[in-house]
Amino acid sequence: MGKPSFRGIVHHREGDVLWASRREVIFRSQDAGLSWQPVLSLPLPRLSLLKGQISLSRRLFRMMVNHLHWVENRYLVVMGFGRIFTYDFHQGRTLIANNLLQGKRPLVFCKTSNGRLLYGEYRGNPERSAVSVWGSADAGRTWAAQCTLEGVRHIHGVFEDPFEKDIWITTGDTDDESAIWKCQSDFSGLHKVIEGGQQARAITLQFTQEKVFYGSDTPLEENFLYSFDRKQLEPHQLAAVDGSVFHSCRIGDHMFFSTACEPSKVNRSGRASIYRVNADGQCDLLVSYAKDIWPMKLFQYGQIFLATGQEHTAELWLTPFATRNDQKSFSWDLNNEKGGAFETK
Repeated sequence: MGKPSFRGIVHHREGDVLWASRREVIFRSQDAGLSWQPVLSLPLPRLSLLKGQISLSRRLFRMMVNHLHWVENRYLVVMGFGRIFTYDFHQGRTLIANNLLQGKRPLVFCKTSNGRLLYGEYRGNPERSAVSVWGSADAGRTWAAQCTLEGVRHIHGVFEDPFEKDIWITTGDTDDESAIWKCQSDFSGLHKVIEGGQQARAITLQFTQEKVFYGSDTPLEENFLYSFDRKQLEPHQLAAVDGSVFHSCRIGDHMFFSTACEPSKVNRSGRASIYRVNADGQCDLLVSYAKDIWPMKLFQYGQIFLATGQEHTAELWLTPFATRNDQKSFSWDLNNEKGGAFETK
């Protein structure tokens, strides 16, 4: 057999099982990605199916699966095509829900340690109306606003701290709107932890016992990776990166942050990259992909998706998107990095 890979997007790992998508079809692998089986097709209108048929049309019309989670060892909750789908695998893979998303596609989809699902409202919002964190306690069948924020454009991400079980929220986009927030698990006591300018504009967070790590997400300034101590709450700059930080994951004692190619007069590398950070804040460039030829405003920014749920493995699953090897997922054995199927040219 060849190296583990998938022609599509690998979204999530749950124990030994990998979940992925190609068009409207959800696939599952139970042998670490060596083989894949289709397990269900999302019931979509004919026009949505047509728009998602080829890789370029998926990018142009934003018609694709964005996130998924396996819940209560029986439900698969899928976000994509502007909807939320829940399937019950104990009842013949029956569709339970077909809910519309609040806003556009969320940048982050969070599953907490008790199985609650959370996402932040992400939309253009030029009028700056209030935006909410939405949550479900019944595997995506029903959703309710958990908290509402005023004075921000949109919510970038919602996260559960795996150590203290608090909820963290990132927002943007102007200097006054950009902040990292923290609250208790019931969303009480919500307050800003980091604020003040574009370097507080973040999407994704990673946690260790002592610190919180993030990367800035701005086309207006040079971007950096940061960490801050949970008690002192003062950001410490770790390393400059080549673009806005869109995605991250944690594997063992290391964190991985991926950057994006987006229109910017400052960040002009034309590449999407993955940076590795250890718990002490030491950083190195792991891999880099060049943006492909298609205009980014129409066919999306170049970026690298990182599968969720990889904490307890030694394999990094990633999917280049709008770059070389567009929508082709690979696994990299971190114990044998020279065997990785990647190019940095």
